[in-house]
Amino acid sequence: MDANRKTCQGCWTCRALLDQKPLCPSCGAVQPPNPEEDFFHVFGLDHLFDVDATVLEQVYQERQRQLHPDRFAGRPETERRFSVEQAAQINAAYQTLRSPFTRAAYLLKLAGRPASGDGGSIKDPAFLMEIMELREELDAIDPHSRGAEERLRRMRKAMEDRMSGEISAIGAAFRDYFAEGDPQRLNDAGKRVERLNYYRRYLEELDRKEEELY
Repeated sequence: MDANRKTCQGCWTCRALLDQKPLCPSCGAVQPPNPEEDFFHVFGLDHLFDVDATVLEQVYQERQRQLHPDRFAGRPETERRFSVEQAAQINAAYQTLRSPFTRAAYLLKLAGRPASGDGGSIKDPAFLMEIMELREELDAIDPHSRGAEERLRRMRKAMEDRMSGEISAIGAAFRDYFAEGDPQRLNDAGKRVERLNYYRRYLEELDRKEEELY
């Protein structure tokens, strides 16, 4: 058997039947990660936008302890490599699922409707004009001027409120899509994810502006 592939035939070292877990239930050897396994399955989660952040964190910490390469320092080279690959997959899955934006974008990809990522598919002139005006307002603020810190604080609060509303709407769109299979709701989620990306970029610009305060 090719030790670089995890199959249902058995453990790469003892040939025991596997149960799709990262460690062999018989000999305890680390198995190679399945490159086709999606990030939700890595954490034993359903394909849903609504993820319990506490549960995700707990499973992540558990998997990290279970598969950390330091635990396998004395094992054969192949198993050490598999532990590194497993840890890398777990980290990639966690970083993707912990953020509402990247989680939503990943769900869209799994559903066959990847977001453009650059917002290029947004055709709403009013929204684009609004974002441009917000950025111009932010650019006009001199971080060393009197009252700049308070103005930036209010702008952050307003944008975080916008993002919270967008995330709630994305969650509703995904729930409807998974319950009813309506492709229009998937399109709605995709459009909102692209809007959310603009908001994220705005906050990044605001972060840089706030760094100039000090």
